Amino acid sequence: MLKHSFNNFFIIGGIFMSEYSRDRSKLWVKVFDEDHINISANSMTKGLLKRVSPKLINYSPKGWKESKNYKDIFNLWIPKDWIDDFCLLELERIETWADHANQHIWLGTNSYTQAYFSGEEVDYCIAADWNMYFGTGKHTAIGEAEYQLKYNLPRGILDKEDAEEFANTLVSAICDCAACLPFNLRNFVVTAIPATKENQCKLAWELAKCTANEVGAPFMEATLTQSKPQMKEKSISDKIRIWRKILADEDMLELSHKVEKQKVLIVDDLYQSGASIWCFAEFLKKVCGAKKVMAITSVKALKDGDNQ
Repeated sequence: MLKHSFNNFFIIGGIFMSEYSRDRSKLWVKVFDEDHINISANSMTKGLLKRVSPKLINYSPKGWKESKNYKDIFNLWIPKDWIDDFCLLELERIETWADHANQHIWLGTNSYTQAYFSGEEVDYCIAADWNMYFGTGKHTAIGEAEYQLKYNLPRGILDKEDAEEFANTLVSAICDCAACLPFNLRNFVVTAIPATKENQCKLAWELAKCTANEVGAPFMEATLTQSKPQMKEKSISDKIRIWRKILADEDMLELSHKVEKQKVLIVDDLYQSGASIWCFAEFLKKVCGAKKVMAITSVKALKDGDNQ
């Protein structure tokens, strides 16, 4: 009945089914097309779909219903008699968005961090790609760009032309992630993980500034008044403890914007455990009163556990 452009396309017993999912990514949605339409999604993806196509739910007599058999799965059923051309256009809108969004990695807390956070600190978090290909030891294109700009550019072993090419790769990747978020990002405040003045020239801050400029949103400086301890060799529990201590000290952090009842987008270059993003988001919501906090990173490390 329907024409689709599928990420994964199957025909099972005469039923057309498309699935949008990726290993270790939180995005998950299936569309079944037989004599009726059924859309299945987890809670995170359901929230996104309701923004991509808020009118599609009007074609279901029951609305989204939680599955009785599977945890965190919701179903939207549209009977044959309720399907019209507008419904098909909305379904195409959803599948086009899902195909695009599934090119990236949607993140949440993991087995190392879920004990420390409720999971609601960050509303949506998306990385453009993995930093490396699984089992190869080789960087992805975006991972190579992040590595070169973060490590080789400061050492002076990257020429200007290559640096510009890598920078364009990262900014384009982050902007493509931003395009997958069904929100008007001009209404957000863009920021980076807090850093001292002397560290605000590093890659993460440059990416955040470029992103703010690209989406037409204000950039918020989050300035540490004192240097924080080196985190590289710290365990996740120690990183979270240190960040929470820093953010609890009113004299340690200065924000250039008030974010009460505002929406905030955190931009970073690398997501490994996510401890710094989740701690900062927790602070922005609980202490500063931010309405929503989302995050975009250029790459996700294959490891979740830092030094655990």
